Amino acid sequence: MSYFIILITCLLVLIISYELFKKDILSPTIISCTLFSLAIICAIIGLTSWNYVSELNVTTLLIFVLGIISFFLGELICRKFSPSLKKNNLNKEKKKLNNISKLILILILIFTVITSILFMNEIINLCRSYGFKSNKLSEILSFYRSKTGLFSQDAYTGVANINFFVKQMQKVCNAFNIILFIYLITNIFNKEKKQDKINLVLTILTIILTLLQTILFNGGRSIMFHYIVAYIGIFIFYYFVIGKNKINKKITFSFLGISVLLVCVYYVMLPFLGRETKHDFIKYNTFSFGTSIPTLNQYIEKDNSKSNYIGEETFGGVYYTLNKFKIIKYTKPQTHEWYSYADNGTLSSNTFTSFRSYYKDFGIIGLIVLQFIFGYLITLFYLKMKNSNSQICHIIYFNYFYVLIDQIRDEQFFSLINISTLANLLIIIVLYQVLVYLDERRIKNG
Repeated sequence: MSYFIILITCLLVLIISYELFKKDILSPTIISCTLFSLAIICAIIGLTSWNYVSELNVTTLLIFVLGIISFFLGELICRKFSPSLKKNNLNKEKKKLNNISKLILILILIFTVITSILFMNEIINLCRSYGFKSNKLSEILSFYRSKTGLFSQDAYTGVANINFFVKQMQKVCNAFNIILFIYLITNIFNKEKKQDKINLVLTILTIILTLLQTILFNGGRSIMFHYIVAYIGIFIFYYFVIGKNKINKKITFSFLGISVLLVCVYYVMLPFLGRETKHDFIKYNTFSFGTSIPTLNQYIEKDNSKSNYIGEETFGGVYYTLNKFKIIKYTKPQTHEWYSYADNGTLSSNTFTSFRSYYKDFGIIGLIVLQFIFGYLITLFYLKMKNSNSQICHIIYFNYFYVLIDQIRDEQFFSLINISTLANLLIIIVLYQVLVYLDERRIKNG
């Protein structure tokens, strides 16, 4: 019954948002409620197999209801009292990336290949420094993942570090990924422009390679799926919002088909990353997408401990940045404690939704305030992007689009407050401006 209470809450807020926000399908509240609803449904399905948390604690229910409503109110207030975001009040951006030359695309592809080779070599050397040797990529990635900042403090003490320049090269590849995807979509949807097949192939090949390269970042699938959800958001934005196309059966079934395919890929990739499961497709995936809810409940009932530092889970990025500059010593791994499910712990989870961080750091009041701020600010960014002709604005927003999706697993929005985010933003802006400059110069010179 308790799961249905939060499911009904999510669906009611979703319906109200859909009507109030003029059927804006990319509304942050609509996206959030849709994802939470799917997570709740997965948790309910899990009651027949892995999920032994049959009823949620009253505190858990309160956290969910207040969290969802606070986020919704943040968006509502932003839309009502932000007149400066109206389209005619925004400066129109005339500069756009229209046509990247073959030479530039080839150079970007070569750079991506070199970066992939160097990054893989760094990972192999890091594994060997621990005495681990293997010829199997899956075993190498699995061991490397255990030494990243997700699970080990070695990444913050300098023991397990990838070469600084190689890491910056990888950030450049990530920037190329999102820039090229928006470049690809805008060109595909431009019916007046004749498509250059070679350029199209080079662009798609580079996007695929930079996407696969994200696995090397932490030996997992999370970054890859951050970009995949960005691709989906970009397509929806350009096709439905800018293109003003209507939802039809063909698009609906195509979207459902792609969603099923992505879930299959998510499952099939496990052996490649050195991670195995004895559980069937439905059991594993309902666990992966629905476990954060009962796990939050377990935290509330079994642990409910408070943070050692003020706001350390919500503003972890700040603490890691201060540690990087040796202002304070903070080397705590990013991962949370684990809770076991199903068959003597063969399924374990350390995801609790974003609500856990806010509640643990600041209690119920903090949860309400932070969710409101989250809803307000993400809507502010969204409306500015939506009502702007600035291509770079679109690129930046969708580069961080994943923070809305990852709410069902962990806190991501306030964690963006760190030096790495500033570096990534700078790289994206500089690369975009350079590509636009080269594009304009080539056109000018004929």
